Amino acid sequence: MPDTRCRGRLAAAVCTRLLQTNLPALINALALGPLATGLTVTSEEKAFSLSAVARDGNLGGYSCAMLYLRALVLWSALIPLAIANGLLRDWLLVRWLGASAARAVSGVLLCGLIGAWTWQTIPWLAPRDGRACAVVGLGWLALTVGFEFGFGRLVAHRTWDELLRPYRFAGGDLWPVVLVVVTLAPWLAARARGLL
Repeated sequence: MPDTRCRGRLAAAVCTRLLQTNLPALINALALGPLATGLTVTSEEKAFSLSAVARDGNLGGYSCAMLYLRALVLWSALIPLAIANGLLRDWLLVRWLGASAARAVSGVLLCGLIGAWTWQTIPWLAPRDGRACAVVGLGWLALTVGFEFGFGRLVAHRTWDELLRPYRFAGGDLWPVVLVVVTLAPWLAARARGLL
């Protein structure tokens, strides 16, 4: 049977720390997990040590919210690149290469554009570690798929079959490869630039 006095002291210690600490910074710390923030629970005191958060009110000089905001800004800049790539494919590449080859070339070109953009901008994003890169990459994946289906259904009025066709690798489509590149680009760029 658990000792209720111990739980009461732990709750009091947590409440005291919450009152002494910047609450948004604490939430950021908890979102990143104990290892990334120095958040520890001692076995003797059963109290939280929030030294990194209490010291500067954030983690590593900037907050998680700023990392996610920067990631959103960088992802948003990929939309015009993808649209320009699609226009190039439809207006020029299809005429020169045919539809199937144009889709394949366009997919490779878009992967290159995403890689180059991420390579150039990853220092500004300044991820702390591989975990931050993974979160950004998965966020970019979710935003990309959400934008594709949201825009496709609500604005372009495409059918589900039309929206799912690029996922089948039919007719030269490399869209699943593009999604893999979108997901891995932050980690690969940070690793290649020596940030990890």
